[in-house]
This record gives sequence, C-alpha cells and structure tokens, in this order.
Amino acid sequence: MNSQVSFWMIFLAILAAAIEPVIAKLAYACQVTPVDLMIVKAVIGSIVILPITRIFTWVGVKGFVKICAVSLLLLATNFLTLLALEHLSAVMVITILTTTPAIVGIVNQALGKVNLNLQFWFGFGLCFLGILLGLDYHNLALTWIGLVQIGLAVLSSTTYRVYLDKLTKEFPVILISTYIFLINGLIMLLFYFPKLPNIQFGIWQFGIWLGITSILANIAFLYALNKLGSTRISVILMVERPVVLIIAALVLKEVFNIEKFLGIIMVLWGISLARVQHKP
Repeated sequence: MNSQVSFWMIFLAILAAAIEPVIAKLAYACQVTPVDLMIVKAVIGSIVILPITRIFTWVGVKGFVKICAVSLLLLATNFLTLLALEHLSAVMVITILTTTPAIVGIVNQALGKVNLNLQFWFGFGLCFLGILLGLDYHNLALTWIGLVQIGLAVLSSTTYRVYLDKLTKEFPVILISTYIFLINGLIMLLFYFPKLPNIQFGIWQFGIWLGITSILANIAFLYALNKLGSTRISVILMVERPVVLIIAALVLKEVFNIEKFLGIIMVLWGISLARVQHKP
C-alpha cells in the first residue's frame, strides 16, 4: 500500500511540476512579466493553501525558524532562477539546474547518509545526456552574472532538499508545505504590496492555476522525499523535463523530434539505474 501511495505521489509531483512551466509560457505569451507572475503565484498559493491542506498547528518557535529557513531557500531558488533567465538562455539555465541531483548526492554522501556507486553515476550521466539531447540549442549566450545567479540557485536548491530530509522526519509533510506557502506569500506581500493594484486581472487567473499546481507539486515532492530521501527523489524528478517536452508538444504545439524521443528514453533508463544505497 505504501509503495502504491509513493508511486502516485511521485507521479503527482512530476505532473504538477511539469504543468507549471507550460502555464508560465502561456502567461508570457500574453505579455505577463516573470516578476508579476512570481508575485501572483506566491500570493495565490498563500490564500488557497489552507483550504487545500486544512491543517495548521503551531510548531513552536524553533520549529517555525526551521521551516522559515526552507521557505526562504525555496524562494531564493525561484528568484535566482528568474534573475538568471535575464542573462542566460533557458537552455543553459535548464542544463545547469539538471546538475542539482548530483550535487545533492555528493552532499548526502559527505554527510554519511548514502553511498553512491559507479552504477549511480552511470545512470545520472545517462539522464543528463538525455536531457541535453532533448534541448533546443538556440541563443546560448553566457554572462558571468548569469552563471553566478544560476550557480547560487543550484546551491540553494541543494541545501533546501538536503535540509528537508531531516525536517520531514520532525513535522508532517502537509504541515511543512502549509507553512512554506503562508510564509512565502507573506514575504511577497511585504515587499510587493504597492505593486498589487497595478497587476491586471488576467494575470491573477494564471496565478490561480500556478498557485494550485505549485501546492500539489510541493506536497507530493515533500512526501516522496520523506519516503525515498533527497538524493533518490532528485534523480527521479529529472523526468520532469521530458514530461514538459511532451506536454509542450500537445498544448503549445512545440516540435517533438527523434532527438527528444531518444532523450526521454535515455532519461528513463538512467533513472532506473541511478539507485541510491542508504547507510543505516
């Protein structure tokens, strides 16, 4: 029963996370700016999180500080990625972000949590090459500031995932997710409240969908991470990029060629090989 629940939670995490960038691309096509979309997504997420999770209990001052830390790490990752997209191509950003599972694995191995063998690295290498094969290589511009920003995004994302390994053992997954969205929504309101009246109604419509999908993705991700560990779930979520390609081809009518198909096969094969041996 637990294995079935884990499978469906992983499936939900991948599907919801893959839908997010498609919604964002539809919004950008309507001249919505990334910053406005980020604000609306966070605010909507904070509004609808409690009706969805229907759980809130005080975790104490120490618990609140711990959850605040992961909330800020997630917010930092999103903002740094957004900033990097202003200086680097989407292809370069996606490629660099794909290294996150490897770095998560290295950190967890250094912490004595897992043992990564040659099969893991061979599987990760297949996933990485498969993602590279499925990318459209246009406008590969490079700037130092963009590389620093996306490098910091990888660092914050790695810290977020590794830290959640411990945090999900202390508090219920749904409760952590509830706090994350409430905290991040409050932060965005504090910094961008004067900007809210100028955001058009149409942007809020995109924000509703983004807020809901991000909540579902986060809850499912935290549940899967709690069951499988940050290293293994990070590798599994590499399938998100191929799923985005398929959804984009169906919804946005983007080109789906033989290179992308072979890339998907390589990613799936690599994920099946990149097993993680947890240390007791």
